[in-house]
Amino acid sequence: MKKLVLNISYIFIIVFLISCSKENIIVSTEGKADYFPMQVGNSWTYSFNDAEWNVQITATKIMGGNLYFVFVRNFGGEIDTTYFRKVENVIYINYLGADYIYIDFNKATGEEWQSYENFYVKINKMNMNVEVAAGNFNNVIEILLENSSVSDLFEFNRYAPNIGLIESIGFRRKSELKFAFVNGILYP
Repeated sequence: MKKLVLNISYIFIIVFLISCSKENIIVSTEGKADYFPMQVGNSWTYSFNDAEWNVQITATKIMGGNLYFVFVRNFGGEIDTTYFRKVENVIYINYLGADYIYIDFNKATGEEWQSYENFYVKINKMNMNVEVAAGNFNNVIEILLENSSVSDLFEFNRYAPNIGLIESIGFRRKSELKFAFVNGILYP
């Protein structure tokens, strides 16, 4: 009987490992709200004036021994790719081959850090209620991203738990989430 239980355990483990692929990896934040959900297939569509733009996680990629998620943004036919990874609710961006902290969701309100290029970032507000086309969201965190060398290059980016970016407000521009498909759930 003991041998049969061990064989069944091994079969279960082998089936589990075979069913897991890099594309199905979901990065967990271990009980904390996930403000930057990463799973291949996640997509977000935003309105911007009379236009739309979207972002989709299309794949994963190993760079420098780290697993990154490939974010492809399409804005009016212009396509760019960004690589992000997450470690304990800290989001890293791979910019020109180097890692920078993009957002540290563990920081307290008002704490600032230097990100890539000349960008400085801080948690601007927490526990906000924000309404956008995709719905009403609670416990939203607002991140302020500023470029120290260009005065009107800033963004207030608002992130909802388990959804991600729902609104971005900058100099003479505003984008808001229209709909999203995140971790198998369609919003709204």
